Amino acid sequence: MSTKFSKKFEKFSNAENYFQNRRKSTLFRALSSAFGGMKNCRPSGNSVSRQKFFIFLQRCYASTSCTLPRPSLRMERALRSGRWDSFSAEKPRRLKHATGMFLRAAFRIPPSVKNKDHPDVIWVSHEKAGVISVGEIREQVVNTVDIMPYKGPYKIYIIDEAEKMNVAAQNAILKTIEEPPEYAIIFLLTTNRGAFLDTILSRCILLETKPVSGKMIERYLGERYKIPEEEAEFASGFSLGNIGKSESIILSEEFRELKDLTLDILRYVHEIESYEIADKVKEYKKYKARIDDFFDIFLMWFRDILLLKADTSPDKDIARRKIIFKNEYISLRKQADKLKMDSIDYIINRINRARSRIKSNVNFDATLELLIVEARREF
Repeated sequence: MSTKFSKKFEKFSNAENYFQNRRKSTLFRALSSAFGGMKNCRPSGNSVSRQKFFIFLQRCYASTSCTLPRPSLRMERALRSGRWDSFSAEKPRRLKHATGMFLRAAFRIPPSVKNKDHPDVIWVSHEKAGVISVGEIREQVVNTVDIMPYKGPYKIYIIDEAEKMNVAAQNAILKTIEEPPEYAIIFLLTTNRGAFLDTILSRCILLETKPVSGKMIERYLGERYKIPEEEAEFASGFSLGNIGKSESIILSEEFRELKDLTLDILRYVHEIESYEIADKVKEYKKYKARIDDFFDIFLMWFRDILLLKADTSPDKDIARRKIIFKNEYISLRKQADKLKMDSIDYIINRINRARSRIKSNVNFDATLELLIVEARREF
C-alpha cells in the first residue's frame, strides 16, 4: 500500500470529517491513485479494488497508532475474520457509489440533515447570487415533488433566501404550494415578506421567528462557555439575537483575527493613506469565506457612531452601555464628533452596496478598497 495514499486516507477518511466536509472527490482520487484505474468500475475491477481497500483498513486497525474512528460491530467482525465480501456493493455502476456505501457501512455514518445530504431533505440551490430562477425551481422542486420520500414519512424542501425568487419562479411554484402531495413540506425562508406575490403569501402559513434577548444570550454563553461577562456581552450584541452566531463569535479564532484586522482600519479610517489601504485589503484574502463578518463589523462600528452622535446624555456610562464596541469608546466618540448624520447614513449605504457587489462576484480587492476610500472621504 502506497505511503502517499496512507497519508491521504488518514487525512480525509476520518468518518465524521469525510461526510461532514463532503470531501468525497479527494478521497476517491486517493483511492484511484492507490489502487489503479477505477474509473469505469466494472464489478470485477471494483471487487479487487475494494479488497485492497479492506486489506489497508486491516493494517490500519492492527496498528497501535490507529487514528481512524471505531468501526461498526459488523465491520469489526469482518476485519478480524478477513471477510471483506459482505461490504461489497452488488454490481455498482460507479466507484463513488460503491465506496460511499462501503464507508457508510464501515463507520455507521447516517445521512445528515445538518450537512445537507439527507435524501428526503432538499436544499434548493441557485447559481446566481441575487436571483432564484424559474428553471431552478422547476428542476429542483416542481419536477421532483411527485417522487415519494426515500426513508421517512415526509419529503422536505427548504428554499433559503426565498425572497430572491423572481416573479416567474414564484408563479412556477404556486401550484405546488397550493396542492402539494401529502408527504411534501416546503419551507420558504426569508427576511423580506414583502418580496412575495400575494398569491404565494395567501397559500402559506407564516411562522415568525424573533431574536433571542441579549440578556438570555449573555447568560447562556456565560454558563456554557465560562467566558468573561464583557466577552459574552459583545457576542450577544454583535449577533443581534442569533445564538448560533454568538457561539461562532466566541469559538472562532479566525473571527478574532478578522475583527482585530478590521478594527485596526476603522480606528484610523479618517487618516489612513491610500497605499496603506491596498496593503490592508491584501490581508483579507485569507478571510474571503467570512467576508460577511467583515461587513457586519463595519456596519456595527458606524451603528455605534450613529448612536453616539444621537446621544445627548452627559453621562458617558449611559452612552457606553448602548454601543457594541465598548472598548473602542474613545475612538468612536472622536469619529462621531467629526461626522455628520448624512455622512454616517451614506457610509452605511456604501457598506450594504459593497456587500451586494461581493455577492455579485465583483472584484474583491477593488470593492473593499473603494469602501474604505468612500468612508475616509466623509471625514
